[in-house]
Amino acid sequence: TQSQIDKCSVACNEHFEKVMDTVKARSLYHELADGFDVMRERGRGRYDMELSAFEGKDFSFLTDTKKAAWMPVIHKILGEDALLVHKGCFLSLPGSESQVYHQDGLHLNKKVHKPCHAVNVFIPLIDYEMSNGPTEFCLGTHYLGRENFVKEMVYTPCVTAGTPIIFDYRLGHRGLKNASEVTRPVVYLTYSAVKSGKEFRDEVNFSRKRYKKLGDFVEKKLPRGERLKKRRKVNPAASSQEQNACIGVGSVVVVESRMWPGVNKPGGVGRVTNIHVPEGSEAEGFVKKYDITYVLGGKEEMVEEEYVSLSVDE
Repeated sequence: TQSQIDKCSVACNEHFEKVMDTVKARSLYHELADGFDVMRERGRGRYDMELSAFEGKDFSFLTDTKKAAWMPVIHKILGEDALLVHKGCFLSLPGSESQVYHQDGLHLNKKVHKPCHAVNVFIPLIDYEMSNGPTEFCLGTHYLGRENFVKEMVYTPCVTAGTPIIFDYRLGHRGLKNASEVTRPVVYLTYSAVKSGKEFRDEVNFSRKRYKKLGDFVEKKLPRGERLKKRRKVNPAASSQEQNACIGVGSVVVVESRMWPGVNKPGGVGRVTNIHVPEGSEAEGFVKKYDITYVLGGKEEMVEEEYVSLSVDE
């Protein structure tokens, strides 16, 4: 339902903001490239996040293996005792490039093709369009010996928000370039068949030993007005226009996140590449807009000045 989509969107956006606030507060930008237990990069501008919120009862519509809408298909493929072994959310930020073609998991037997042992369910939280970089699949590549990319076998389902996409864990795929102005969030769920009392778990992509622990998130940010005052380091009596007059092309700025249903712009630290001043700017109340290139990848154009402030380091 739309309310469930919105609930997932809010949880994913809040988790991303908490991680990035913590990374900034502890100056962990270099460590971010290597990944943390709660979030890691899957290519420039792409983040794979494990959310503690998904453990709660409020998200049982995702995690309940008896009630989730796609479970009849999962049971048909993996058996009635199939288990949910991994869950989280991908974020593809504006400007993120296409991923390298890959399979999430290899064959358990490299001599004989075996039945499916694990399945992914991708649930987009916005409508898939070619402009926002949906997932591209190479059909048939889950068969042993047919793993290579074949252009003629490519299929890219552009489904509406909330539509589950179910595929074999061995199927080749990649996320495409996000050329839109909005972040593309996707919930993912991985199910495993249980054989001889033991289920498959991906110890490569989801290894707790492989990634550094981020630890507790920093405390909730100050109210927006207080943050702006701290970041700008200007006379509190100065007007907002006087404050923004200090921002020029090349300035390092902080862009406020704008995360609400229908808008997914996480913001962050970036550098100004262009400034748009409307005609008649001598009149009071004009609004500047900025083009920003973000430090962690991605670009955003025409950001209104109310969301932009000088970095503390400027």
